[in-house]
Amino acid sequence: MARRRRPAVKGRPTRKKKNDPTVVIILFVGIGFLVIATGVYFISTQTTSKVVKKKKSQPVDVEGEGFSRPEPTSKPKSKSQPVAPRPKPKPDPKTDFSPVFNPASLNRLPLAVALPEDEGLLAESVSFPPNANCRLELDVPAYGDAHDMKIARDPKSGGRWRISIPAQDTPVAEITLDEDGIFFSWGPACPPQVATLLHNCMLSVRAGKHKKKMLMRIIEAAPDIRLFSRRHTGEYEMSIPHAPDKIVWWTEPIVPEGTPAPEGAPFHAPTVGRPTTKGAIPLTESYTWIPENDTGMIRARFRWVWKNFPGLKNGTRNIQLTLTKDYQIGKAPKNNKRSWRPLTTDSIKSDFQERVDIYQKIKNKLRGKRPTQRQFEKRDQLWLEGNALYDLYNFYQALQHHKMRLELRTPSAPEESPLLQFPFNPHQINPPIEEGKPIPPPITPPSGPDDEEDAEELWIPPPRGDKSPFGNRPDRN
Repeated sequence: MARRRRPAVKGRPTRKKKNDPTVVIILFVGIGFLVIATGVYFISTQTTSKVVKKKKSQPVDVEGEGFSRPEPTSKPKSKSQPVAPRPKPKPDPKTDFSPVFNPASLNRLPLAVALPEDEGLLAESVSFPPNANCRLELDVPAYGDAHDMKIARDPKSGGRWRISIPAQDTPVAEITLDEDGIFFSWGPACPPQVATLLHNCMLSVRAGKHKKKMLMRIIEAAPDIRLFSRRHTGEYEMSIPHAPDKIVWWTEPIVPEGTPAPEGAPFHAPTVGRPTTKGAIPLTESYTWIPENDTGMIRARFRWVWKNFPGLKNGTRNIQLTLTKDYQIGKAPKNNKRSWRPLTTDSIKSDFQERVDIYQKIKNKLRGKRPTQRQFEKRDQLWLEGNALYDLYNFYQALQHHKMRLELRTPSAPEESPLLQFPFNPHQINPPIEEGKPIPPPITPPSGPDDEEDAEELWIPPPRGDKSPFGNRPDRN
């Protein structure tokens, strides 16, 4: 049945229905309460978590409360599954204090050692622990092949080596490598000639890729040889203990640093050895060196003569060197003994002044006259010889501060071993001095000829060229 509407009354005003604000207020209050409650809950949870992190649980002392600690119950072992033993802990390499040998430490060994009379340490700069895997080698001089000296490791002791002559069953010496260094001891009955041979051998210590060679003797200091002096002949004496059967020698000049190149010097300093000779010369042979020059008007001659004298003990050999120096002016033959003059400063001065006097005498006789053929040839010869003496003086100026390196060696396998040398630098033989050890005194070489007179004012020739006493080369007219 259809609902009937109430008809509107005409003339009555229509009024709109107002919304009630109470519902909206209650809704906003509820939302605010929820927000505040959520914030309070979040802050309370954060504070509680921080307190829990800072607060540690304290252990409860059960015994203090009167309770006894329960005994632990062990699980019954299964008979079918045996318990495996615990593995032993491996040693920590950081706590392993056993000595480790460094093969590179062989570089601290000296280049030469002195054999003791009975026994003693050869070198203490390197320690050899028991685990050091080192090998010794012995280089015997070439002339000692007849003795057939050998070195071998003692099978009962890894660090002990024995030197012997197997063919003669002769024990020569023993060498031991231990924590103290290299220890040496002679055999009970080593023949003197075999002991001298061992002094001239070379010992090599090898470890891995590293190898160090050591001479079995100390190198001696040789004398200082003077090339120029007021003496025509210089004598030098030296001695070599435990001298080998064969000795060779060589010499060469030492050019000081900063020395200017000589101007007009006719020839170089004397050299014995390559390239002047094929190599070192045996000490039993003397040698005469005549250097070549381009002028052809002057020659120099250096002659070395060696003499050997046996010593009193330990196979010592006393050696004497006599050095003679001469020069020759002009075109005289080399074998003309009278034309050779002593190569000294006094001789150069005397010969120069003699030719100046003869040249001036001929010049005064002419006084503007035309010279004869004989006078012209004589003046030209004097002019050539005078300028050759200038060259010889320049040679002296170039070498007066030079030193001569001299070295005596013995042929060894595979190389020659030095016996005596000048100049001698001990730092070349031994490694640098360690801290706390005294520095050895410097080694002074034996003195040579007395050249105190050379310290006086030396003769200086007049200027060369137009201002010289000889002037320019004479003209035929």
